Amino acid sequence: MKPPFGEVWNRIRGHAGDEFRQKRGAHFRYSVLGNSLVPDRTNHQFARSHVEEAYHRMPTPGPASLQDLRGPSYLWAILMDERICKGDW
Repeated sequence: MKPPFGEVWNRIRGHAGDEFRQKRGAHFRYSVLGNSLVPDRTNHQFARSHVEEAYHRMPTPGPASLQDLRGPSYLWAILMDERICKGDW
């Protein structure tokens, strides 16, 4: 059973500044500013509610299932990383 999103958001906040890898291998880091996630390789910010919407779809085989969301490759990389999902999905 998936944990509440608030717990996952705390994991995401706790790993801000760590290096993550997109499915195709590109590396990135992110920061959390208030209720927004800000990857270092794009000028876009992703609202917490946006990240939560992606979380409710996990697990997925790849970012293609998140194409209707902004930054699908970043969202997928973060949410499917073992530091964040911890085998919960």
